[in-house]
Amino acid sequence: MSSSLYSFPTIFHQIIQHKNKNPQKVAYRFINKDRESGYITYDELCRQVFYLGYQIQQRTNPQDRVILCAQPGLDFIVGFYACLATGTIAVPLIPPLNKMMMNRFLHIINNVEAQLILFDKKTSHMLRIDQNTDQFMPHLLKPLLRVSSLHEHLLNQLKDTRLDTLFIDPSQEVNPPSEIAYPCAENDVAFIQYTSGSTSDPKGVLVTHANLMDNSSIIKEMCQNSEKNSEDMITYSWLPPYHDMGLIAGIIQPTYAGGTSIILPTLDFIQRPARWVEGISKYRCNLTGGPNFAYELCALKTPADLLNQLDLSCLLAAANGAEPIHYKTMELFYNTFAKAGLKRNVFLPCYGLAESTLMVSGKSSLTDDITFSVNKKKLKHNLIEACGIETEKTVLVSSGTPRMPLKIVNPNDQNECASLEIGEIWVQSRSVAKGYYNNPDETEKAFHARLKNNPDQGHYLRTGDLGFLYQNELYVCGRIKNMIIIRGQNYYPHDIELAVAHADPLIRKSCVVAYASQFNDEEGVVVVAEVKANADPQFYPELTIKINQMLAQEIHLAAKQILLVPPKSIPKTTSGKLQRIKCKELIEENKITPLFSYCATDDLKENNLPYQKLENQLLSILEETSEDKRPILLQNYLQQLVKEVAHLPNETVIDPERRFLELGLDSIMFIEFKNTLQKLLGDKITLTNEVFFENDHIASLSHYLLEQLQFKKPIAHSFPANNLHQDIHFEGGEHAVLLLYGLSGTPLELMYLARNLNQQGYSIEIPHIDGYAYLKDKNTNVPHEEWIESIAHYFQRMKQKYKTVSVGGLCVGSILSLKLAALFPSQVKSLIILSPSFFYDGWAVPWYSFLSPIIYYTPLKYFFYYKEKAPYGIKNEETRKMIEDEMQENRYSITGGSKISYYRLYEAQRLNKNVKRHLANINCPVLMIHAAEDETASVRNVRFLEKKIQSKTKKKVILTNSYHIVTADNDKDIVVDETINFLRQIVTE
Repeated sequence: MSSSLYSFPTIFHQIIQHKNKNPQKVAYRFINKDRESGYITYDELCRQVFYLGYQIQQRTNPQDRVILCAQPGLDFIVGFYACLATGTIAVPLIPPLNKMMMNRFLHIINNVEAQLILFDKKTSHMLRIDQNTDQFMPHLLKPLLRVSSLHEHLLNQLKDTRLDTLFIDPSQEVNPPSEIAYPCAENDVAFIQYTSGSTSDPKGVLVTHANLMDNSSIIKEMCQNSEKNSEDMITYSWLPPYHDMGLIAGIIQPTYAGGTSIILPTLDFIQRPARWVEGISKYRCNLTGGPNFAYELCALKTPADLLNQLDLSCLLAAANGAEPIHYKTMELFYNTFAKAGLKRNVFLPCYGLAESTLMVSGKSSLTDDITFSVNKKKLKHNLIEACGIETEKTVLVSSGTPRMPLKIVNPNDQNECASLEIGEIWVQSRSVAKGYYNNPDETEKAFHARLKNNPDQGHYLRTGDLGFLYQNELYVCGRIKNMIIIRGQNYYPHDIELAVAHADPLIRKSCVVAYASQFNDEEGVVVVAEVKANADPQFYPELTIKINQMLAQEIHLAAKQILLVPPKSIPKTTSGKLQRIKCKELIEENKITPLFSYCATDDLKENNLPYQKLENQLLSILEETSEDKRPILLQNYLQQLVKEVAHLPNETVIDPERRFLELGLDSIMFIEFKNTLQKLLGDKITLTNEVFFENDHIASLSHYLLEQLQFKKPIAHSFPANNLHQDIHFEGGEHAVLLLYGLSGTPLELMYLARNLNQQGYSIEIPHIDGYAYLKDKNTNVPHEEWIESIAHYFQRMKQKYKTVSVGGLCVGSILSLKLAALFPSQVKSLIILSPSFFYDGWAVPWYSFLSPIIYYTPLKYFFYYKEKAPYGIKNEETRKMIEDEMQENRYSITGGSKISYYRLYEAQRLNKNVKRHLANINCPVLMIHAAEDETASVRNVRFLEKKIQSKTKKKVILTNSYHIVTADNDKDIVVDETINFLRQIVTE
């Protein structure tokens, strides 16, 4: 592609120039978790773009819209540049993963009137399977081949729109054309950036080739450094490519300048934030960037022992933008990584938005002088006054010098503001986009604003953001629509949200929303805060007190109402920005159900309970302590250690029988807990991960440690809860519950439910079933008839001991429970059926599962194993991460073993057929609990069971925030509550 083909140079033209100069230079390097998964040179990038571009040209005309539906990575990059090279308009969209994303996806497809849709290799593979199944075997094999309702809906919509589809496959060996001729004009649209923003429906920003070139030159100039040429710069990015910062700063800018970009999937960063700094250190990266929360997350989640392995002296600029910038965050990041060579002057606070392509202002000097302390009281009245040491102040962070004409304007009268007066930020530049696609009204409002007192200056872009200029630097204060005014004073939601987020570790970071609402004709602040999934409800009242204490301390304000909600309740854009107005609407429409609600009239009292802390001489103290007091002493120490690593207040009461994950310990905190304890124990005991999985709470761990330490007077067993291959028993009342875990599972799956039932007075039995339980069994090839015989014998023994016996089970354990009820219809009091699995038709069942009979009905079943894969039956990300670590080491976890023999799967299928024939014999009360998103067995299983059994009392509960292992996932408390209520109800009937 020669430059003569262009009447106006484009981004891809720049890439061609770099390819001609240095064809074998690496353009992009791709990282998957902690390993490099591939790279592409400038020469190979152009080759693949030409090939795909040629195919696009056969199907489109210049300026046709092309949906780019691809996962982050090489396919996305090739698809994007192929659109630019052919003069078509790229519309980057994230492949939809749920119903909400699907609705947005389809809304945009309809709005943009696309002519073609590009799918990446992974997405196209799924759709090809679904298309073939839908076309040739619409009923018989759909469940087996996992044609999800989501994919079916997408396929049907694509048929209705008659969109042409094209699959990106960079792995193909092809001989593409040497160039693609398209005479590009500067005002031609390069791509449409769809953004939800914080306050409105998705709007498509029309970014032209001229916009891209202008903004790229601005960014390049701002990042120039005397230490390195721009072509030698290496960028590290984990940001999603569907939004301006990830696409332009992470993908376009590095190759525009002729450098190299290291690409890490966003999810890999979220799972382990330390990967960010590890990657910068390993690949000697010079440029990086992210929103404010990412710097805080990385600083908090990077283990201390990793710092000595890092060298961040290579980093020259770290952009901080896309959301309000906090000085404390940059200080935290610097103080954490200074010992790893991080220079203080690398921070590049900046401001921008999609409507200006990306960058508006930035601090290119990289000096320490990036803050401005202002009078806190005056700021509330929209006035800026510098303050001294004695004055109560707010520290604002500069977003740097404007890189384009910029005005601060009164949003009400549209006159330019006076010096040091807060107003709306208006900008004017070749970087300002053309407008919104197919939305002339919003385009007129946002892109064609004029100053009332100086209309001849031309059109400005109204950003909707508030700020002021001081010494020719921009300070951003918030957004117009999100301003909170209480008794004539202004409060910025992000300041309130930041304070609340630091009120207690149980509050999820970046998951707090503040907005104004009316309370008896008075404006008041409402705080909506997501609490961690494992937070104990008994702490909710205490949390609300801490929130208001923090607000009083930091903001001089008290919230009128505080709503604690489950994780992922607060709506966000796909780039992670809070949608405050939408959240308020959902709350007012009762579409978000709070876990706990506090109002100013509520009378809450603090619960300050004493605690005991031991010194580090743990072993000597325990040895000198009397035998009867050792358990309490050790438990108290472990409780205090949990508080310290989880940053819990001293007065926090920790239940010794609550799992570590439920105490707010994330993976990094858990490692700190484990390492600290190991140092205290020395070489007396080796604390493997297996120890913690078998003893997943303080009481059990304490018992295990005292047993292993073997002091002079060892403590007798209370119960063998740490032995996975023995029967588990909790003594309670006359109503006993027999619980059966899943195939190749462990009692850990049911332990949370068992303990809670026992606390309510029920006796609990969890039997070990030979040849059925976790794979370490000596006798693994046991037919299902022996499983039935084993549990039947166990049930009969319980009937002799207890007045009433109910039976429950998870997954295949629920099928065994149904078999017992069919065998003993008059003796089983009730059934608790959790995630029944008659049909393996969940969304994560492999498409090739229909081939399983080839193994089942041949000797292969004795030699082959099914390997467990994510999500391991768990939706909760922290729990899943811990499980994943164990599964990768071929160990077991709370969800069972890392592999299951095909012989057992074969016997489970035989058991299913056996039980199906006798379902009509079941007439006892039945509680059925199933997750709507069960990845192993869909809710079809519950509907089938509900139809077949003859019970008069049948209750069905569908969970909305869990996967298959409902007893250990986000909704486990709902499982407990529903089970207890059900058991109480059937006793009174």
